[in-house]
Amino acid sequence: IEPGADPAVFYPMGNHPPGTGEPFRIVTHHWSDNWSKGFDIYQEIDEAIASKAVEGFELWIIGRWPKDLIWKAARTRAPASGRKLAALLRQCHLYVSASRHEPGAMHPVEGLQCGLPLLYHPDSGGTVTMGRRYGVELGASVVESLNEIRANYSTLHERLLTNPPSGDLMGIGYRRVLQSLLAKS
Repeated sequence: IEPGADPAVFYPMGNHPPGTGEPFRIVTHHWSDNWSKGFDIYQEIDEAIASKAVEGFELWIIGRWPKDLIWKAARTRAPASGRKLAALLRQCHLYVSASRHEPGAMHPVEGLQCGLPLLYHPDSGGTVTMGRRYGVELGASVVESLNEIRANYSTLHERLLTNPPSGDLMGIGYRRVLQSLLAKS
């Protein structure tokens, strides 16, 4: 059963593709400042943007991050949740999740439901399933991965808007499983 967030809060209306001259805003959000949330990769993206190894991107970090991490170009925001978080996500164009070994992370689901294609780490647990459908896997080169997701943005965005994850669909899936189990007892 695919995870989903509250569709009354996390929805794509108000999100839009980048306009002419507007940077691709890539975002992540975390309550935890643990390095396993992917901060090494976010730092690498930040460095690529700051050094101009990749152009036309802006990185937003919402939440907490390790105290010893100094951002060079990233725009940072305090932790947010609910409607405030969703409004911030809808201002962006791409979501990045570089977390490792999370079986059912909600942060990428919230980004997907706000209309953001996903750049994901291959060791992200359950995120990989959604990432294969709605995104691009982070490869050995962050710059190449960013350029690949930008090149495929329109296709991924359309696919995401046509059949997004949803908390409603998740609830229906669990109801079906429970009904099936009850029918067998």
